[in-house]
Amino acid sequence: MDQSKESFVYFHLCFCHYDGSRIGEISCWCIFSQPQLQYVCSLYHLPGRNFPQHETNPAARAILGSKKTYPSTHITQHFAVANFVESLDQLYGVYSIHNQLIKHGMIRGRSDSSLDTATNDNDNSGNRNWVSHVIVVPSDIEERYRNALVLWVGEDNLRTVDKNHILGKMQDKQNLWKPTFNKLWLHNLTDFDKIIMLDCDILIRTSIMHWFDYPTPCGIQAKDDLAWNSGAMVIKPDTQIFQQMLRRLPDVQRYEKGSHKKDPLTAGYSDQDFTTAFFINTTEQGKQRCVMPTESAVLISSLKGSTWFDYYNNYHPQIYQTVHFTTLKPWRDGHQSSHPFVCALLREWNASMHGIEEYYNSTIPPMQNNPLEKCGVNSKQ
Repeated sequence: MDQSKESFVYFHLCFCHYDGSRIGEISCWCIFSQPQLQYVCSLYHLPGRNFPQHETNPAARAILGSKKTYPSTHITQHFAVANFVESLDQLYGVYSIHNQLIKHGMIRGRSDSSLDTATNDNDNSGNRNWVSHVIVVPSDIEERYRNALVLWVGEDNLRTVDKNHILGKMQDKQNLWKPTFNKLWLHNLTDFDKIIMLDCDILIRTSIMHWFDYPTPCGIQAKDDLAWNSGAMVIKPDTQIFQQMLRRLPDVQRYEKGSHKKDPLTAGYSDQDFTTAFFINTTEQGKQRCVMPTESAVLISSLKGSTWFDYYNNYHPQIYQTVHFTTLKPWRDGHQSSHPFVCALLREWNASMHGIEEYYNSTIPPMQNNPLEKCGVNSKQ
């Protein structure tokens, strides 16, 4: 930088304060100087963000030796929990997720919901809606299903995409689980700073706000699998990353031991195997991968067959932050269990569906399964 030119603004020192509430509220005061002038101004401006009125920063005033009031900038990170939804099965799951986000204070409730008061509408800095619940749907989703989602999350939190934009880059001969690749759309939700990606068969049991503290990308690993489980991941949306992923899709091949002359770009056949290989191959973050603890999103299948899990099931069940119903979908006909701890989780899920009856027939058909049939209680309990 040519310091002989008076038109330049020179950076000297910046003070930042984080209030520790994990909602992403950071206040920054940055001291700059020009010839014969010293002042404080904002470090940068994020388009679309609403900043409060200018206020005094005592630390900056002390450095500058002035009693003048200087401007400050509050930088608010915008977070979201996001799902991709295209089927009735997923719709039931999203209703549970939405209610649990409300219950655990991560989002505000619907105006017509009895759960409205379960969330904290304002934090100390006056923010509302700490996290958005965003649903990505294909353009060909049934209109009544779309209408139900609008009632639950609001029109502003519904994003419509052309699913063939991704699936059209793939061929049947690749022998991949193609529908799961539409979750890649969540990597393009760039109006959010970080996103928690969740499959719709996830039961949220506590606030997972702290997941936003993880470096991205971050996910859990199921059992002995080295791949991230994309059913629960934290990502930083990035259009450049999204486009790079799409460019590689035609070259992805289902992994078959001993049958590949070059990297098939996946250790399996689904989006999560591809996502893992992509980040390992292309980014420094992927090479030093972030992995969340197993209890962040434990698989329902893991909870039934291990002595180690059995101990936590009986004495520390609160350790499981979310449960992934991979092999047991509570809404799917015939999916039931008599396992005591699984039954306890199914009761939690059943409670999270409170009020779904209001939407039966008018927007969605009634759920046919009684997930508690083998638990010795009625599904209403």
